Amino acid sequence: MKSYLLLTAAFCGLAVPCVYASSNLQAKSLETATVVSIHRQELLEPLYYGGDNASDAPLQSQAFSYDVAVRTACQTYVTHYESPYDYFPTAIAVNSQIPIRVEKHDIAFDLGFRQMRMPIAHISKAKTLDCQ
Repeated sequence: MKSYLLLTAAFCGLAVPCVYASSNLQAKSLETATVVSIHRQELLEPLYYGGDNASDAPLQSQAFSYDVAVRTACQTYVTHYESPYDYFPTAIAVNSQIPIRVEKHDIAFDLGFRQMRMPIAHISKAKTLDCQ
């Protein structure tokens, strides 16, 4: 019984640091990007944002869509954001520098007080000698 407890404690002592180290290696660092453009559009027929029953939907609903283009050193990403409110963070403004984390399918914008994730809609690569 004593050897079983020692073996379990040794396993946990080795497993926890290994899992922590592998999660840190997978985390990507923040990079600075320039906001190129923000295109706002009011959706005439938005997706329903209410409960389970579609009959609970308001007679006339509003939703807003934002396409945000950001440029890093070698790529330009266009992200998409939809909201039932006419609100977009002022920390993301045209020609401003903002820290971002590019992931597989989305971009995390670091707003300072929180992170805001937006899915990537389009990627274009810069055609310079440094980026080939």
